Amino acid sequence: MKYRNLITTSVFAASLATGSTWAMGPGGALPGACQGSTGPGGAPPMEALMNMSTTLNLTPEQQTAWAEFMETVQRKRGEMMGLMFSQRAAGAEQPAPEILRNNARLMENRVDMMRTMADALEKLYANLTPEQQAVLSQTIAKHEGG
Repeated sequence: MKYRNLITTSVFAASLATGSTWAMGPGGALPGACQGSTGPGGAPPMEALMNMSTTLNLTPEQQTAWAEFMETVQRKRGEMMGLMFSQRAAGAEQPAPEILRNNARLMENRVDMMRTMADALEKLYANLTPEQQAVLSQTIAKHEGG
């Protein structure tokens, strides 16, 4: 069960960086993201994640682990958004085979990003109490349908 929660949480974190509806920021959605999608409590998903530290009532030690996790989420999210925007900008001017090659490179980058996010999440999860883990898992399950 613990491993399943870790995987679920990893999928959630990875979706933040891949341009899914959970990658929406407080001011709006990414191009191509589902418009109007919200996270738990009606907040945009990225905002909901950022507010989880308050919901979890983190200790100062846990705040450090949370900050490291969020830095990784935001860095990887930014990298993926940059790749997506550059691919869209060049897409119409490229031959079809190059478009497919670029899509394959984007997918490879997503796999790398997901592994990095899973590692960061595992470190955070290890610092949470079972109760905090349950709250985080429930929040993610509400979005992911787990």
